[in-house]
Amino acid sequence: MIWSVLCLHPGSAFFADDTRVSKQIGCYDDCMLLQEDLNRILNWSRENNMELHEQKFELLNHFHNRKSSFLELPFFTEALTYKVSNDESLYPVENVRDLGVQVSSDLSWSRHIATTVSKARSTLSWVFSVFKTRDSMVMTTMYKSLVRSTLEYCCPLWNPSKVTEIQLLEGVESRVVGLRHLNYWERLAKLKLMSLQRRRERYIILMMWKILH
Repeated sequence: MIWSVLCLHPGSAFFADDTRVSKQIGCYDDCMLLQEDLNRILNWSRENNMELHEQKFELLNHFHNRKSSFLELPFFTEALTYKVSNDESLYPVENVRDLGVQVSSDLSWSRHIATTVSKARSTLSWVFSVFKTRDSMVMTTMYKSLVRSTLEYCCPLWNPSKVTEIQLLEGVESRVVGLRHLNYWERLAKLKLMSLQRRRERYIILMMWKILH
């Protein structure tokens, strides 16, 4: 495996053409170890003619406690900056898109949920503009085929707990199902659909079962 060849410290991960290096920082030596891992990956890629795109590197910091005394330590500013070449340095960003999921430095999923809803609404608007019919069964089929997969991608990871975010996601489904003379839950029952929240709960249960078995 690549990480064993490079002798990297724990916290490195590879998936397809994506590489991640992470480390818990508690002292200045930890910063140096992280920079060391970064240098090893860069050197290995150059030696094997697989030079990485240094301008696409991103640095995301997660703080367990933003009021921690760690933020007052003298090496704190150095812990936020790493070198990828003589000309390129890494500085912290607020959000990183990782395999299609927006990960925030504060570990909030609000940005990802907002992006997901916006993308789903855009697809739904395209469906409404292309298909003249508003038949409930046709719209439901198009929704299942083109929209719902966007709303549920990696949902066990970012499953919202805020009522406003849950309602934001459900609002996309409520635009599709028609039958305006019925309330939202009656419409779902009429079309034999589950709410997105219920489907996310089901996915979480399935994922936990797979992890445990």
